[in-house]
Amino acid sequence: MRTFFGGRNVRVLPYIVLAVGVLGILISLPLLGLAALGYHGALADVGPAENRNMGIQLLSLGLPPLIGGVVVCVLGVLAFAWNRRSTAA
Repeated sequence: MRTFFGGRNVRVLPYIVLAVGVLGILISLPLLGLAALGYHGALADVGPAENRNMGIQLLSLGLPPLIGGVVVCVLGVLAFAWNRRSTAA
């Protein structure tokens, strides 16, 4: 009889966490790219002040998924390393 801690669920968990982290990073990349265009004044056909405001709004939308994705990826890598170390022992 398999226990929960020795079964397949624990071995798959780091990969799921890494996938969620990468997904968060991938969601943030287009938003941050548009924010960079806003800061350079090439986002819309309006004045520089409006472009900068759009860039700030897009940056505020893109940073939380990026930060969350990086944190979740780090946690996934740590879980993967901890799982690898505990199965080798």
